[in-house]
Amino acid sequence: MPTNYFWEVSPSADFSNLLSWRQLDKHRFSATRARILMAQSESGFDYHGPAIGKLNIGPTKREFKFKREQVFTGITSITDSIKAVTTDRILNQLTTKISSGIGASVAGSSFKFGADILTKEEYEVTHSTEQAMSLMTSYSVQQSTSEEHTITLESTDGERVAELRRRYKRIEWDFYLYSCDYLELEYNRRWYWPAIQKKMKTSSSTVLGWPLVRLVFYIPQPDIDITYDDKVNQFVESPDKIEVVALEGKMPGKQPPALDSLERLARLAFPATRGEKKAATIYRRAATKAPAKKDVAKMPVKKAVKKAATKKAAKKAPAKRAVKKSSAKKAFKR
Repeated sequence: MPTNYFWEVSPSADFSNLLSWRQLDKHRFSATRARILMAQSESGFDYHGPAIGKLNIGPTKREFKFKREQVFTGITSITDSIKAVTTDRILNQLTTKISSGIGASVAGSSFKFGADILTKEEYEVTHSTEQAMSLMTSYSVQQSTSEEHTITLESTDGERVAELRRRYKRIEWDFYLYSCDYLELEYNRRWYWPAIQKKMKTSSSTVLGWPLVRLVFYIPQPDIDITYDDKVNQFVESPDKIEVVALEGKMPGKQPPALDSLERLARLAFPATRGEKKAATIYRRAATKAPAKKDVAKMPVKKAVKKAATKKAAKKAPAKRAVKKSSAKKAFKR
C-alpha cells in the first residue's frame, strides 16, 4: 500500500496579522504553532458496500438505465477537524506549560523543550477526535441530472437476482505531531522594533514525533457494480463512517518544508515604522495572490521595506520629470 506524506500547520492562523495572536494582558501577546505530519495510504483493491438496489433478471435481455453520480469528498473538513482537535487538546496544554516555564525567565531568552514536556495521556487525542468525527461523513453523493448510462443484463441459468453495489477505496490517515514553537512579546505602539525584540521570549521543540491518531474511512468509486449471489469483494458494512483508531509506533523520518519563523511574522504583525507597515501589507497581499507571485511573501522584511520605499520613490519620479518638461516648453515659447 503506497504512502503519501503531507504537512499541516496548526492552527490555520495568519501570524503576520495581529488579530491571530493571543493577548495575555494589555501589552503582552503570544503565539503557539505546531507542525503536523500526515501519512496517507489507500488499499490496492476495492471494497464492496451494501446493496443499494436489486434487479430480477431472466433469460430475456433487459436494459436498465442509471443516472451517473458525482462524489464529493470531505477531505478538507476532516483535516480541519484534526487541526482543531490538536489546537484545543494539545496546543493549549503546551502553551500553558511553556508560558508558565518561560514566565520567570529574562526578556530576550529562548529555550528548547523535548518530547517529555507532555505525557502520553496528555497528548492523547483519540477520544476528542471521535467526538469531532461523530457527526461527519467522508463523502457525499449527488445524482447527476444530465448524464445516464445503460446496462444490459440476461441470465442463461433462469431467473436470478442481481444486486447493485458501489465500490470503495479504503483510506488510512496517520497523524503525528512533529514539532511546536512558541513566542511571547511585549508591544507598545510607541516602541520601535529593537525595543520589541528585546522583550521577546521564545521557545521551540526538538522533533517530538508524537503519534496522534489514525483515521480509517472509505471513498466511493464512480460507477456501480453488478453482483450475484452475494459474490462480492471485501465487504464494508458502513462505508460512510469514519473510524478513529489509537495510533502507535514511531513517526516516519520526514523533513518538513521551510516555514517563516514566528519572530519574522511578529515583525509583520507588530509594525512600528511606516516602512514596516508597508512591508506587512505587501506580505499579506502576496500571500493571498497566485502562486507565481508568492516570491514576494518569502522576501526578508528588510528587503520588503526597501522594495516598498523604491516603489514609492518610483511613483514620484515621473511627476518631477513632467514638471521640468512643462517649464522647458514655456521657456522655448518665450
